[in-house]
Amino acid sequence: MTISGASKINPPQSTHSTSAAKRIIIVDDDTQVRTLFRDLLTQHGYEVHEADGAPAALQAMENTHFDLVISDAQMPGVPGVALLREIKRMQYGVPVIVVSGVVEEALTAECIQAGASNVITKPVDIKAFLPAVAVAIESSSRPKNRRLRPPQTRQTSSHRIDQYNLVGKLGEGGMGVVHLAERANEDGPGQYALKILKTPARSELDWQLSERFRREIAALSKLDHPNIVSLVDHGVGVNHSTPYFVMEYVNGRSLKLFCTGLLKVPLRDKVSYVRQLADALSAVHQAGLLHRDLKPDNVLVLPNGQIKLMDFGIAGIENSDLTQTGQLFGTFEYMAPETRAHGHTDERSDVFSIGAIAYELLTQIRFPRLPPGKLDDYIAPEPPRDSIPDFPVALESLLAKMLRRNPADRYPTAMAVVNDIDICLQYAELADAPALAGYKKAGWNGTPRRNIRSAIKSMFTWQ
Repeated sequence: MTISGASKINPPQSTHSTSAAKRIIIVDDDTQVRTLFRDLLTQHGYEVHEADGAPAALQAMENTHFDLVISDAQMPGVPGVALLREIKRMQYGVPVIVVSGVVEEALTAECIQAGASNVITKPVDIKAFLPAVAVAIESSSRPKNRRLRPPQTRQTSSHRIDQYNLVGKLGEGGMGVVHLAERANEDGPGQYALKILKTPARSELDWQLSERFRREIAALSKLDHPNIVSLVDHGVGVNHSTPYFVMEYVNGRSLKLFCTGLLKVPLRDKVSYVRQLADALSAVHQAGLLHRDLKPDNVLVLPNGQIKLMDFGIAGIENSDLTQTGQLFGTFEYMAPETRAHGHTDERSDVFSIGAIAYELLTQIRFPRLPPGKLDDYIAPEPPRDSIPDFPVALESLLAKMLRRNPADRYPTAMAVVNDIDICLQYAELADAPALAGYKKAGWNGTPRRNIRSAIKSMFTWQ
């Protein structure tokens, strides 16, 4: 990376250029990049900290409040904007500037949608960089303390919807924006997550967004489960033009960080996460719903190890008007083969998605990705024990059955997954648990590496 023009630029004209109290953390795996940023920002009056990767950054943010985060977009092991989303969860109002070596409109849009204040491409021009730093800090609505103060002592925004005071933006998706909100209750002020529909229904596309927003409210109103985020309230605002609903505020970590290994816990804890997710999904199915967008980003892990399933924006009843055959809803990477091929979804499709999540979580091996195509394009994942010799055979057989290509060969229900996980968890050592019923692993059979695609497709066989 190069930074040009350092000797020609004066300190930005703002109160932050001379205030050593403004604390910035630079997150980048490249030592040279961090050094260049550190020297430049220190010269302009900022207190600069460094982190060589996402784990170090998250550790630093546990103990220190930062007025700005400057983060590389493409660090080893960090998928896209995963770190950005986690930063916004930990310190919800802190501004984040993303620095990217790749000029892609899609990446920029994704970063801005996830809460980035700015996206700057390399090589970085100081004429744009230093003012961007000052503007990001100036425009931040983050309180000066590093954590959320008790609601009764913290200053709040004047932006309100009905009885809810909107404190800060927690995240944004294609359908709505989620804010941290506060409301006065009998036992004192409480904190919630309030989701607002982005646009009113005008066009056909807007109508579909409004309908999905309504579906999410309807789905959450049917569900009462400790591993599903609960619905608190809903309405359309005092002016009857701002549809919203209110959920419990969950201060947790994205399961994506555990899938990538950025946050580490014992294998047994990970198995517990999968069990809780399957149990939550069973409750969804028993309510007559399908989730249809299961992915690590839609699961939060609380400090006590409890998980919360979120985002029911495309949940629906099979064969409804928003789930017509041939339409693809959800996240392609974790989508079942039959859904990819022709849009079909049922309970077993959700089970496959849990299997894809569990595969990444338990092995930290990325699940095979393919562009949209036919069912024949499905590639089964590598058996875990081929890469991790001491991986418990019981867990390998559990994953294989969830990820069968043919829906008829998978677990028929999410509760069946829970039951088999309970069998595994009965053993003090997971490695002692035998393979579950019906499992047979096919070997490579001497297949040349040039035919790896065919070999991988046949790796899991069942009798």
